[in-house]
Amino acid sequence: MAVDKCCFFISLRKGTFAIFTLDALYGIIFAIVSISRQSAFSVTFGSPGVLWLQVVLDLAYSLWSLFGVFLIFKASTKWLVRIPKFYMIACLSMASLQFILLVISGVFRPSAIGYCQAEMQWPEDACATAMTLAYAFLGLGYVVWTAAHVYFWFVVQAFSLKMEGRLRYSALKDQYLREWDDRLEMNGGQIPRSGSVRSAYSVI
Repeated sequence: MAVDKCCFFISLRKGTFAIFTLDALYGIIFAIVSISRQSAFSVTFGSPGVLWLQVVLDLAYSLWSLFGVFLIFKASTKWLVRIPKFYMIACLSMASLQFILLVISGVFRPSAIGYCQAEMQWPEDACATAMTLAYAFLGLGYVVWTAAHVYFWFVVQAFSLKMEGRLRYSALKDQYLREWDDRLEMNGGQIPRSGSVRSAYSVI
């Protein structure tokens, strides 16, 4: 899949910056929401330990995304060409975490229904319907998040390939200039004729 623009009109550099910024905000906001709803999420996930593990991984995901922003502005091109591999690892880790949490929340669905009845004073049928809708929304959100990040990876990869091309061009340019300087030195500072070579006896 060839990508030369992000979302058809944004440059790859700005698009990659926006992707990492959104991912950083996503991790931070999700961690804050999880902490603020600690009692409800602990019931949903069956244990406070699972909740805090999720919070730690969300914050780690945010830190990695902020590191990606730093690489775009401060680091060398050599680091930028490695971004797609690291981004894929981060996205796969987050996608796996979200899938596991969905499975766990499904396992502890009866506990979530009981919590809903205790907190909302709703009948069991209403809470069961609410939980079903909530899980359907979470599942749809997971599919959309995964699809979006597959596209984001192509954008990040395209940006990385562009930077790699610049790195190669810079290396070839430096090599050519060194060879040109050597040819000038061999010819006594005079511009050599095209195709001139250095023999064992003279410079022709």
